[in-house]
Amino acid sequence: PTGFYLFAVLAHELGHSLGLQHSSVEGAVMNAWYRDGLDAEHFELHEDDTFGIQQIYGPRDGRLWAKLPKYPKYPDYSPSPRPPQRPAIAPPVVPPPALPPLRPHDPAQPAKCNTDFDAAAVIRRETYFFKGKYFWRIQEQNIPEGPHLTERFWYGFDKNYTHIDAVYERIHDNNIVFFVGKKYYVYNGTNLISGYPKPLTELGLPPTLTHIDGAMVWGHNSRTYLFSGTLFWRLDEEVGKVELDYPRDMSMWRGVGYNVDAVLQKHGVTYFFKNKGYWKFDDRHMRVEQCMPKNIAASWMGCKEPEGKWSDWEENYLDILRDSKDCFYDIAVNDDDGDSAACQAINIVVFWLSLLVSFYFAF
Repeated sequence: PTGFYLFAVLAHELGHSLGLQHSSVEGAVMNAWYRDGLDAEHFELHEDDTFGIQQIYGPRDGRLWAKLPKYPKYPDYSPSPRPPQRPAIAPPVVPPPALPPLRPHDPAQPAKCNTDFDAAAVIRRETYFFKGKYFWRIQEQNIPEGPHLTERFWYGFDKNYTHIDAVYERIHDNNIVFFVGKKYYVYNGTNLISGYPKPLTELGLPPTLTHIDGAMVWGHNSRTYLFSGTLFWRLDEEVGKVELDYPRDMSMWRGVGYNVDAVLQKHGVTYFFKNKGYWKFDDRHMRVEQCMPKNIAASWMGCKEPEGKWSDWEENYLDILRDSKDCFYDIAVNDDDGDSAACQAINIVVFWLSLLVSFYFAF
C-alpha cells in the first residue's frame, strides 16, 4: 500500500537527516533500497540502524554498547629471575608459499577514462553510468565506484544481452526502468517485477523501433521522455503509453544533434551524452549551454583532463562539428538576449572562421 511505502521513505530520509549513510545490511532502514511493507504502528528499528545512530549520538543510558563483564582480580605477580640460557639456534629460512595466480582480466571490462557510455541515470540520488555489462556508481562524494557487473545487482536480463540501452527512475513509484533492445524491464529496487520484460510496443512505440538511446524524467515539466535516433517521444506514465502527438524531431533539442548515447537529469539540470563528450542543456532557452562537448571522463569519472583540443579525444568530431554548426548559427541569429544585428553578424563570421581553422588542423 502507498502508506507503507511513504513511511519507508520517511524513515530512510530521516536517518539521512540525522547523519546516517547507506547500510549494506539487508532489512535495515538505511539500506540503499527502501523496504516494502513498513508498518508505522508495529515498526522496530533494525539492530544495525540502532548501532549506527548510537555511534553518532551515544546510547540513552550513557554506556557504550553493553556492560563490560567483571573479571576476577588476580594477585600481583612478580617474576623470579631466570638463569641464563644458551642462545637459541635460528630456524632455517623457509621461503613463503607461492601466491595463487591472479584472476585474468576481463577484456570486456571498460576503462572509465577512455570510453563512451551506453546509458546514464540518477537512481536513488546516485549517478550511474553503464557500459557493456558493467556500471559505475557515483555517490554524493562524487567518487565513482566500479566497474560492477550489472547482472549482479539487477537479475533477470536475457542471457544474450550485451549492454543496457537506457535507464531511468520513474517519478511516481521510484521503480527503475531498463531498456534493452526491443524490450523494457521494470525493477522495484533490485527485484524484477512480475510480468516483465515487455516489448517496446506495449508503450505505444512503433514495432520498427529497435532500441531506445536515452530516457529521462525532465525536470522542466516532470514528464518522461524517450530518445532514439532522430526522434523523441513523451510518455504518459499514468496510462503507460506515449502521447498521441509524438514522435517529434530531435532538432527541438538545439545543439544536441541526433543519435545521442544517453541523457539524464541531475539537480534540475539536463545533460546529453554522445561519444566521449557531453553537453549541459539550457532548459529555458531550449539549447545547449556550450556548442562544443566537454569530456565525460574528466567531468564525471574523476579522470585527468585530456591534453590538446577537444577533437583530440572526440573520435567522431566531424559529426560533432556538424551539430555544433547549427548550434553556433542558432545562438548568433536567434539569441533572445537583445544582441544587435551587427553583433549577430560578427558572431556568424567568427564562427565560420573558427570552423575553417578546426578543419585545417584536423586534416
